[in-house]
Amino acid sequence: AAEAAEAAEAAEAAEGEGDDTAKFCELPLDTGLDSHQTLRFDGEDVSFLDWMCHTTQLAVLTPNHMCAVLATSASQPKLLTRSQHELSRAAAARSGNPRALMSLTASSENAQVITWPNFFDCMSSLLVDFMTWELEAAFASLFDHFVYYGGDGAAAGASDAGDDSDRGEVDAGLFAVGFSLLAGGSKGGKIWCGFELLDSDGDGALTAQEFIRLMQGYIIAILAFGQYNDLPPEAPTQAAQYVCDRLFAEQDECAERGLITHSAFGAWYNDCGRSVIPWLEMLDLSKWKYITEPLTSDQESE
Repeated sequence: AAEAAEAAEAAEAAEGEGDDTAKFCELPLDTGLDSHQTLRFDGEDVSFLDWMCHTTQLAVLTPNHMCAVLATSASQPKLLTRSQHELSRAAAARSGNPRALMSLTASSENAQVITWPNFFDCMSSLLVDFMTWELEAAFASLFDHFVYYGGDGAAAGASDAGDDSDRGEVDAGLFAVGFSLLAGGSKGGKIWCGFELLDSDGDGALTAQEFIRLMQGYIIAILAFGQYNDLPPEAPTQAAQYVCDRLFAEQDECAERGLITHSAFGAWYNDCGRSVIPWLEMLDLSKWKYITEPLTSDQESE
């Protein structure tokens, strides 16, 4: 794909010589501000993501089913029994509709949250034959990124003091959107699921705030898999706000309705958005290999 070719062309040599040269891919994370942020990845990051996907086998799940799995670790406000969680998960899996799962789109005062102990218990139950301390550390790092960039940054890393139960909590909808990175399927399928999940009133469109949560979730998940990414805590929110502002300024339907539909976003992205948010291509797990592998002419035309 052309966008994958652009990512591959952005790869540059750094630190080292000869065959040991490290290859980096740098993708701009535009915030619309004077400060320019960059997402940076190398071959080790690609290998780590590949290891995580193969070890967990989460990539066999669809994005919708991924949300159903996460339902078992969400609480609002911690009143659901285990049996109710399982019933919600089963209902979502049958329907294939993430919003049939449970209301991860609740208003802020009633928003569902995911805590580290609940999330880890959920993953341990799902991956009962695969969970290792290395995988636990990988999940913990991903969770900490969402706490730091998606909410209470002060709480991230609280476990450094040895208390894993106090890692903080994350907004369930935000986390579900980002965690879908590890699911199977295309970029488009994950975005469609995200729109469905965060559409709180089911009218087929997102408000500005809902769309910002969507973009923020994707940004946090993608940057979490780059070991060299050390961005200010406000960067994902600022970048998501910038995308939202561009949509309202450049897409007539969004400006007229004050809402963002999946089709309007798709039209904007295909028209000019892919150059504004090239990092969105990383939702497609197959694109990560192009960070370290040059494209053939056949791949460029995909």
